[in-house]
Amino acid sequence: MTDTDHIRPGAIVPGRITRVTPTGVFVRVADGLEGVIPRPDARHPAGSVDDAVMVEITKIEDHRITLRLTTGRVPRAAAVVVDGSRVLLIKRFLRLQDDCPMCEDAGRTGHPCPGHHYAVLPGGHIEPGETPAEAATRELHEETTLTATPHRQLWTGRHNGRPAYYFLMTAPTGTPRLSGEEAAVANADNSFELLWATPAQFAPLNLHPADVREPLSALLTP
Repeated sequence: MTDTDHIRPGAIVPGRITRVTPTGVFVRVADGLEGVIPRPDARHPAGSVDDAVMVEITKIEDHRITLRLTTGRVPRAAAVVVDGSRVLLIKRFLRLQDDCPMCEDAGRTGHPCPGHHYAVLPGGHIEPGETPAEAATRELHEETTLTATPHRQLWTGRHNGRPAYYFLMTAPTGTPRLSGEEAAVANADNSFELLWATPAQFAPLNLHPADVREPLSALLTP
C-alpha cells in the first residue's frame, strides 16, 4: 500500500503530470491521488503529459488537492549492485536537439548538442508516493530485470541538479538484461548498455556524476 502521510498542506512532493486543461495542470502525487495547479496561477514551463515535476501542496479541501509548482527538481534514486570488486552500470551515449541535461550540467549553452559518452548507476525519478528505497528497487527491476532488496542507503548527492539517493542492494536475483523504456527507446542518439565495471574503469567510462566515484571505489576496494 502506498504511504500517503506526506500528502498534507505545506509538503513538497514529486508528481507526474496527467493532463493539461484550460482550468489547470493536473498532477498525480500518489497512487490514486491527483492535485491541480490552477491555470491562473500555473507557471508550468511545458505543460506536457507525463512530465515529472516537484509541487507544493497548498490546500486540501473537500478531497480537492491544490498544488503550486516549485523550482525544485524531482529527486533520483539509484541502485548499487555489487559483484565482488565490480558494480553494475549503464553505459550511455546521449545527443539531444533541445534541453540536454548533460549539456546543462556541464554549463554548456548553445546548439547543437555535441553528444555525451558516460555511465550511470541504474536508477531514475522517484515516483509520487514512493520512498527513495522503493524507487531504487523499482528502477533496478525496470531497467535490468534484476530483483533485489535495499540493504542500506550509502550516500546522497546531486545528479544533474537534483537530489540523488544511492542504495546498496542485497540478494539480487536474475541475470542483468536491458529492459523497460531503456530497451524500447534505444537508438543511435540515445543508447544504453549494461556492464560490470571496476573502480579503475570509472574515469574511462566517465561515470556520472563524478562525485559518486570516490565512495563507490571505497565500497569496492577491500
